[in-house]
Amino acid sequence: MRQYWTMLGSLLSTVEVGAWVEHAVQMPRDVAQLFLETSVSGYDFAELAHDTSESGALKTEVGVRTQRQRNTLARAMRMRLTGVGRVPTSASPLTALGPPKCTSVHLAWTKADGGGFPIHKYLVERRATASQQPGVLDATHSGCSSCTSDFDAAWKIVASGHFHEFLDESLLPGIDYDYRVAAWNAIGRGDFATAHVPITARTSCNASESTIALRLF
Repeated sequence: MRQYWTMLGSLLSTVEVGAWVEHAVQMPRDVAQLFLETSVSGYDFAELAHDTSESGALKTEVGVRTQRQRNTLARAMRMRLTGVGRVPTSASPLTALGPPKCTSVHLAWTKADGGGFPIHKYLVERRATASQQPGVLDATHSGCSSCTSDFDAAWKIVASGHFHEFLDESLLPGIDYDYRVAAWNAIGRGDFATAHVPITARTSCNASESTIALRLF
């Protein structure tokens, strides 16, 4: 039984299952949303993969409409349940190419090893971690009653594709950022490579750059 749960790994989480459906199985986002809405976790894989017919749970309970999609999902679930293949290695290290600019940073990472399965994509995520802008919420002081809600410390996908560099040109002046990137193959997601881009590491913004950036974002 322990080996069974080991094979599923993080897919015991409904959120992870939703991401796995979209990025590993490469289903459309609306199909991944069905799994989130019906709270499917790895515990449900054996039952869902058992019957892909019109009367099976993938159709009647989750709502996956087409036979092709149900077959693809069931096949991917069986691969996870039986331990076929492995997730990619980490794309670490994640580094900046040159000094970060006022409103941009050029990131690069190592090519991950898919263990015999092709890498589908690299997913780059970003979150704000601290702010020196007056009135903008600091992630370390989320209870600040005088701050605005403009500061968003949640992870957000900023790039997705089969590449090993990314130029992020949407940074706000005066805000620290964390980045993480992970490789996906047909089995799942590799470990994240992470990097921190503090305000102090970025070149200073002149008045016009700050004004333009704040207008855009």
